[in-house]
Amino acid sequence: LVGVPFKGAHLSLGIDLHDVDGNTEKDWSVAYARPVEVFGQSLGARAHFKTIDSSYGAWEEAGVALTYAHNLADLTATVWHEVDSDGSYGVEIMVSRDFTTPVENLTVTPFVAVNVADEYNAVEAGVSADYDLGNGLSAAAKVSYNDNDVDGSAHTLDHDWGVGVGVNYKF
Repeated sequence: LVGVPFKGAHLSLGIDLHDVDGNTEKDWSVAYARPVEVFGQSLGARAHFKTIDSSYGAWEEAGVALTYAHNLADLTATVWHEVDSDGSYGVEIMVSRDFTTPVENLTVTPFVAVNVADEYNAVEAGVSADYDLGNGLSAAAKVSYNDNDVDGSAHTLDHDWGVGVGVNYKF
């Protein structure tokens, strides 16, 4: 897909390390994003594949998302599936807002996300920061509060905090 001339689209690869409740989580993702028009409305569309290797268990996830950008905030709806024979399905609704900062190329984004899945419900709230290093490369950091209604599982998040850093490259 690299070099395919889709106007306004990009392919990206992300690698993240997070400290969640004293444990390390390593994630990587590949995503393809482009603008689309649905019923005359311009939206951002993204398809992704992620692999998550965390202290809560390891899994792979595929998903598609649409984002409506507004002056007040962005609204993103993502339909996702954990890619295994018994994998969960779910929908994540996220509200976020990008803020420019006095530091050139630094964007700060507070967000709130709610996941409704066939096996659990979850909430995440936090702030992320993205620093554009140029030539398609950016560095990111994120701090978030996480909670879900999973009990007695490796995936239980009970008022946990996560802190992470990562890099992203857009081809």
